[in-house]
Amino acid sequence: MNRIGTGDAMMGLAVVTLLLAAILPTLRARAFDRVIESAVADVDALRLAAIRSSSATGAWPAAAAPGIVPLGAAAAFPGDSALARDGYTLEWRLWERVEEVPAPPRPETPPVLDADEEPPVGGLVSTDAPPDSALAEVIEVVHQEGAIVVHSSRQLLLVALLRHFGSDVSFVADTMWTLLVSGEPVG
Repeated sequence: MNRIGTGDAMMGLAVVTLLLAAILPTLRARAFDRVIESAVADVDALRLAAIRSSSATGAWPAAAAPGIVPLGAAAAFPGDSALARDGYTLEWRLWERVEEVPAPPRPETPPVLDADEEPPVGGLVSTDAPPDSALAEVIEVVHQEGAIVVHSSRQLLLVALLRHFGSDVSFVADTMWTLLVSGEPVG
């Protein structure tokens, strides 16, 4: 009669443990790859929804709290009432960028003369003075920029997003990865 001894049971347990130790990292890596794929798909869907909304309305969708689908982007996430996933949360933000542009030239106003006064020779009046500044005048133009933020405590996910969207303007700060949605709203 064959009997399994304590040594055989321990050997079997050791083999199973070694197999799990060899397979577990691969399983974890595959699960993490699925999280990255999901995050990339969510970012792409939110960006496309924001661009479509700006095309339809002439403005970016309003900013929304983390995990909340912004108005105007709900069609991209049918059935989802939130943008919170296992391991990350998406957020739609609006930023204001101020640009200084040259002001249009001011029209010259001719000097006011009394009815009996002759115009001066050469058109100069003694009260003419140089402008207050020799620098060109500028005006500030405010542009709204859309941004998608992914919040995650998993630094490897944030780095993976940074690498995936490498040609776009994005950055990581603390536990957030931010992607600027390029261009002005279409209107």
